[in-house]
Amino acid sequence: MKKWIITIVAVLLMLTAISVGAVYAGNGSNAKATVTAEQATAAALDANTGTTAKATELNNENGNLVWGVELSNGAEAKVDAGDVTVLRTEQPDPNEPEGESKESVEEQGKKKPDTDNVQEGNQKDDERGETESNESNE
Repeated sequence: MKKWIITIVAVLLMLTAISVGAVYAGNGSNAKATVTAEQATAAALDANTGTTAKATELNNENGNLVWGVELSNGAEAKVDAGDVTVLRTEQPDPNEPEGESKESVEEQGKKKPDTDNVQEGNQKDDERGETESNESNE
């Protein structure tokens, strides 16, 4: 009876190991692009007639390798790096200022004028871990 239990447990452990290995193998972590940048660019241009390619970059999006092809009209075509399928073309945001990325616009919105009354300590004081206010209280 013990041999049967040990055999069943061993088989279950092996099946679990195989299942886990299959999940890790399929998540794209070791995936390689089989499509070249030139092929992805050609596919993006075919799908977006009247444009030219400005840049092509390989990205990992949610575990999938995707070529991002920046087009002359401001759009970006996403091309599957495994089979040259044009997945989608992201149109530029009409509210975004021309020549500025979305990130730079967001960062500008976060920058606010310094209106508090707290003074920054100088670098020498910061390195010692002391500030003028600490020294005056001693």
